[in-house]
Amino acid sequence: MGVDWFRGSGGGSAPVSASFAIVGGVLAFHSINWLCGMTRLENLVGFVHPKYEKVEKVFRKNFHDGWEREGAAIAVYHKGELIVDLQGGYADKSSGRKWTPETRTVVFSATKVCHDFTLSA
Repeated sequence: MGVDWFRGSGGGSAPVSASFAIVGGVLAFHSINWLCGMTRLENLVGFVHPKYEKVEKVFRKNFHDGWEREGAAIAVYHKGELIVDLQGGYADKSSGRKWTPETRTVVFSATKVCHDFTLSA
């Protein structure tokens, strides 16, 4: 009696099966979409000072965990010395164009950190 509205007037289970199929389809779609969004980092190029190899591990992990959907680069200087210079992923994933040291990108809000450090000093 309580679930008659869910089963329909005929008392069959077709609407229930359809509901499970729809929910299953939605879950499958989102799972596949999430997995496809993850980028395997096959083309990591650059340099890491042996003392800072953990930076490379974290960089790779960002791709594996899906935080970087296409491509990224990082360069770190310490006391005027380049200690990390990494690039990887895709500059344009749809065309298969890989990220290189010459890839240009738009940087948003990059100066906020410098500004905050200046104000806090």
